[in-house]
Amino acid sequence: MKNKILILSFSLIVIFYKSQSASAYSYFGIGVMDNVDNARNLSLGGTGLALDSESNINFKNPATNVEFMPGIAILDVGGVVKYNTTTSSGAKDKRFLSNYNNLGIGFRITPKMFFTASLQPTSTSDYKISSTAPIEGTTLQYPVYLEGSGGIANVAVGLSYKILKDFSLGLKLRNNFGSITRTENIAVGSSTLTDVKVIKNEYYTGFGSQFGFFYKKTLKDNLSSISIGGTFDFKTKLTGEGTLKETHNADSETIKDVKYTIGDTYLPKEYGIGASYLHKNKWMATVDFQNKNWEGLQYGSTYEKYYNQQIYSLGLEILPQKRNYTSISDGFVYRLGANYDTGYYKISSIKIDKFEASAGLGIPLKNGFMLNVGYSYGVRGMSSAIIKENYHSINLSLNFVNRWFQKTYYQ
Repeated sequence: MKNKILILSFSLIVIFYKSQSASAYSYFGIGVMDNVDNARNLSLGGTGLALDSESNINFKNPATNVEFMPGIAILDVGGVVKYNTTTSSGAKDKRFLSNYNNLGIGFRITPKMFFTASLQPTSTSDYKISSTAPIEGTTLQYPVYLEGSGGIANVAVGLSYKILKDFSLGLKLRNNFGSITRTENIAVGSSTLTDVKVIKNEYYTGFGSQFGFFYKKTLKDNLSSISIGGTFDFKTKLTGEGTLKETHNADSETIKDVKYTIGDTYLPKEYGIGASYLHKNKWMATVDFQNKNWEGLQYGSTYEKYYNQQIYSLGLEILPQKRNYTSISDGFVYRLGANYDTGYYKISSIKIDKFEASAGLGIPLKNGFMLNVGYSYGVRGMSSAIIKENYHSINLSLNFVNRWFQKTYYQ
């Protein structure tokens, strides 16, 4: 069974390892920093700072994974399929996209310590932009076509440690890595000048860390609880290098082929705080707030202005009323959520904000499997932005709960 799960996990990575954000805004910086998580958290509006569960790993706050039984291991693999519509000056571009969202594993090391490991996207870059540039010394314009692809991913390990009965701490270490290809095609359209193609391949890498805390107080009825969780991420420096190749398409002559070092590139310092309330094991409400300190950061490839980003998230989870059920539908978990993201950069002095609403379903399957399905509708560029994006996405994640590290007894 374990081999089958591993094969399934790697198969899903192959299927979903494509861009998940065909956004013109992914031209800026190292790409779009979309909220990436398993389908449960995404269906709850992207919350997770104060969520725990006996059947889902929470990769958003490493301190929350303290409820699993000894000998239990959980595998989590998930992806997203998205339909994106971009509108600008009356023109529309529509595309289907897909990507993996998460591949993770978690298990208890000691009665008070829990370990996780994960692979997730950090950012994605996928854009096609047409523009014009002036021909020096004339009033004419020539077309310029910009394309980009790639992104940054991260591999992470996390530890949760239960300090007290109601209080735990967590630590996550990440290695961010990945490459972005930027292509610029200049169609001069002159008999004396050839078309020019410039390709930049940039590779980034850098380590980051996250600290978290989690407090959960069970109320007198033993069926209700209040939880508070928070995280803090230090500013992460990404080192990078690139290659630039310039060719003239008419004769395929290479004019430039050089290596260069990318200037200082950073992921921002950030903090978040969240709370959740579980009511008599019937339903749970959750709320998160995150702040990311982008102000003052700058990237060498693009020169937009950054400002501090705030994300406000809400979620509601309705739990099964029967612990022992004969029909799968009796064990369904229903989820609703919404979030508002102020964005973190300005284009033509306009903030690029985003709103997203979500709904989801947790479906218990046989042999310890749990299928989480979520739907989200979002709008990016709400504040009179030049480019407006609407998207529909389906998030899927499959959890497998199994007993490991236990001896087999024969009678």
